[in-house]
Amino acid sequence: MTKIISLLQLSPETYYLFDEVTLLYKENIAFAGAIDEALDYFKNLGYEMPPTMHVAEFLQCISTSDGTFNNMEM
Repeated sequence: MTKIISLLQLSPETYYLFDEVTLLYKENIAFAGAIDEALDYFKNLGYEMPPTMHVAEFLQCISTSDGTFNNMEM
């Protein structure tokens, strides 16, 4: 069964309940796939997650208007 849930501030505990995540940025899909592939995907694009940040927080941060996607063509 497929369920779609929209969350604005995803906690680390909730993030790991999902198998896949879809990250939107400016009405475009920035990433869609398994949660364990998200960090490698963005690392290959040049985005490094700070060691003090959780992956859920990182994905939220980079996809906001004040995050690091500002200069990214999507």
